[in-house]
Parts: sequence; structure tokens; C-alpha cells
Amino acid sequence: MKKCILTIIWLIVWLLLWILYILFWNSSIVGTDTYQTDFARIEKAIIDKEVHVQSIQEIQQLIQQASQQKQKVSIAGKKYSWWGHTFTQNGLVIDMKNFNEILDYDRDKKTITVQAWITWWEIQSYINKDNLAIQVMQSSNIFSVGWSLSSNIHWRDPRYATIADTVDSFRMIDASWQLLDVSYETNPELFWSVIWWFWLLWVITDVTLSLQENESYQIKTLALNWEDYNSYLKENVIWNQNIGLHYGRFSIEKWDNFLKDFYVTNYSLIQEEWDNTLQDEKWVLRNRFFFNLSRNYDWWKKVRWKLQQAFTENLKWEKKITRNNAMNPPIRFISYHSKTHTDILHEYFIPIDSFDIFMEKFRETMVKNKVNLLSITTRYIKKSEKKVLLNYNPEDMISVVFYINVWLWEKEQSILKWYTQELIDTVNNLWGTYYLSYQNFATKEQFQSIYPDFQKFEKIKKIYDSENIFSNIFYEKNF
Repeated sequence: MKKCILTIIWLIVWLLLWILYILFWNSSIVGTDTYQTDFARIEKAIIDKEVHVQSIQEIQQLIQQASQQKQKVSIAGKKYSWWGHTFTQNGLVIDMKNFNEILDYDRDKKTITVQAWITWWEIQSYINKDNLAIQVMQSSNIFSVGWSLSSNIHWRDPRYATIADTVDSFRMIDASWQLLDVSYETNPELFWSVIWWFWLLWVITDVTLSLQENESYQIKTLALNWEDYNSYLKENVIWNQNIGLHYGRFSIEKWDNFLKDFYVTNYSLIQEEWDNTLQDEKWVLRNRFFFNLSRNYDWWKKVRWKLQQAFTENLKWEKKITRNNAMNPPIRFISYHSKTHTDILHEYFIPIDSFDIFMEKFRETMVKNKVNLLSITTRYIKKSEKKVLLNYNPEDMISVVFYINVWLWEKEQSILKWYTQELIDTVNNLWGTYYLSYQNFATKEQFQSIYPDFQKFEKIKKIYDSENIFSNIFYEKNF
């Protein structure tokens, strides 16, 4: 009896240790004040110093000093960037995260002026009381407005293209430390050069954004043959102003159904007002535990998908929600900082009629390279109304976003680099594009082929930053 009790105790102890391992297998990497990396922890550098600024005058002084000392300057904020966009070797990093105040707000005109490193969550919390919402932001509200502008983000609303379409104006400090007012109407060259360009011409200090009503939606999910997705978009989504948000999701379970089961989710407008209380993320530790299982075990990917599938089909997934809460999805549960692995995002933009061709190649690449795929979703991205350099949506596109877990070891990174370049070639042959924020493995030739307007940017940079004061690792690798 005593032996049996001891065995049970040991089993319980080992089970608890296993749960803790899965839940908290994320020992943070400790570095010095001058050591810099980013969210993916693939790009690294030793910087000269990092300065946290509080005022426009401080920024101007730092840029002036850097110019006189011939020192490179990079801009950082919340530090959710992925591929060396916020630092360079021996450079000065200007940390902007304290630039997070609301400067002006007009409920009637539906506009808000904010300092550029305020988060979307802070804006939502402020405007939700007046039942207003943001037009375009990322799939999570933890990011800053400044980062969103620098990468010209898009979201799940098929009625909008990118954040550029929602910007009224902004103020920026250039390499000659001058404060400039910029809008698409008064200074189009700077407008379409600045948005997208990862702080390589400027420091945006504040921005005026257009807002919209905080709509109420009914969520419906349905199974769809993935090969019919492009037709489904044309027949049901692209023209339909009643759909406020839309995305698709593929199965990641291994074996027979890998990247074959497919569901689409639509958020359709309803006239009734729904509870607009902003909801905080719940069950973070529970969800982190189960998501970590997906990182480590293929069998759990299958279980996870079957549970999602059963829940969706049994309940028909008809739920009501406001726009602000729909733009506040769970995100903290994926937090992860292993010493041996990292999670990274990739995103490709495919012309609608080429979607099935790309997915066949994508499936082949994932299987051949045994990629640890954690999720894959799709979105519809309409053609941009405002022209910006490095435009990733020159026509209506399907966005394919996938999240993977990879080793940080050199051998595995070289494999990742190889099949990423293979995917980029596929995209290029289909007249598609890839998202510059999420990877830096493309060759210079690939980057310059897919984004030929880089030449126009270089000309503008020679005018506004002739001494190349603003720089980062991403820029240095691609130019």
C-alpha cells in the first residue's frame, strides 16, 4: 500500500513538472543594456546606446548629435518588430514608447490625433465610451500606431485596404531634425514614402486617424472547399458591404487532412446594439498550456483541430460581438521565449485567381521540410486607394498568414532561409508579394524584383537623408 501511494505521488510530481515545462518553457534571454534583438531573436546587434525620449525637442537634439557624429539612428517602441527593423550595429536607438498620449479627439468628425507610440488598446479604451472604433489595425491591439504606420498594416475588414487609407495627416522629424506636417493632399511624395518604410526617413511624432462607428456583428463560420475560396470571395465577400470582418482558417493537423480542411468566418453587420463593454483576455495560462502542446506534439495539433471543428459544427458558431471587441482577440497566451526555438510569422499576398496554385506549392513545401506549423489563416485585401511605395496590394489579393515554430540553430535557420526563398520565388512567379515586416530571408534580387519602387525610395532618401542617418539591419540587408 505504501509503495502504491509513493508511486502515485511520484506520478503526480512528474505530471506537475511536465505541465510547468509546457506552460513556462520560455526562459527569457538575458542581455546587457547595449545588446539588441527583437521578437524573433534571429537578428542581433551590439548598439552604442538606447535613449528613452519624452519630447519632440529631445528627438531633434538626438538626431542632430547623431548627424554631427556620423552615427546611425534607429527607432524603437513596443519592440514587437521581427527582423532587425529597430536597431543596427553600433547605432543609437531612440526609444519612443513614452510617446503615447491622446492630443485631440473629435467625436462628431470621427477623428483622433495621438502620439505615434500609443497602442491601439489605449485608443480603443478612450473612444469606446462614445461607441466609436478603429478602421484598420493589426489582428491584435497590443501594437503601436507608429509601428502600424511604418509597416502599412492591414486587417480583416474587406471594406478597407491598409492603414494608409485611414490616415488624415501626421507630423514627422526628418534627418535634418526639422518638424514637418505631412498629408496625402499637401505632400503626397513624403506621405507615400514615409508610410511603410520602417523609420528610414523620419520619426513620426503624432498622427490624425479617421474613426468609424463601433458596429455590432453576428459571427458565422462555415466549412468550405479551399479550392473554391477565390470563387467564394467574389460571390459573397468582395462586393458585400454587410460583412464587417472576414477570415479563413486551415487545418494544421498532420496526416491526411493537412492544409485541406478549411473554414471561413464572417462578421455580418446587425442593427441591434450589442454589449460594448471592452473585454479583457481570459484563460491566458490555460490557453498557453494547450498552445505549447501544439508547439511540441503533432498529436495535439490533431486534437486541437478536432475540438475546434466539433465546436464550430455543433454550435454553428453564431455569436454576437462589437467591432472593438472583435479587434481585441486573445494574444497573450502565445507569449514564448525559448533559448532554443522561436516563433515567427510569414505573410504572402496572392492574386485571387492564383490562390489554389500557391496553396498546392505551400503544402508541398511544408511537408517536404517538416515545418512545425502552428496556424494558418487567410484574409481578403482590397487594392489600395492611396499609393504608397512598396505597395503589397497593387490589386485585390488573398493574404496567407502562417505562424511557425523553428529552431534557432544555424543548420535549421539555413533550411528556413532556403524554403522561404523558394516560396518567395513561387509568389513572384504568380505576380504576388510578401510582407516585409515578417521576414528578412529574401535575397536582394527577390526583394528588388517584387518591390521595384525601391529605386524611387532611394532617390527620396538621398534628398531627405543624404547622409543615411536613419538605418537598421533590415535596410542594410536589402539595399
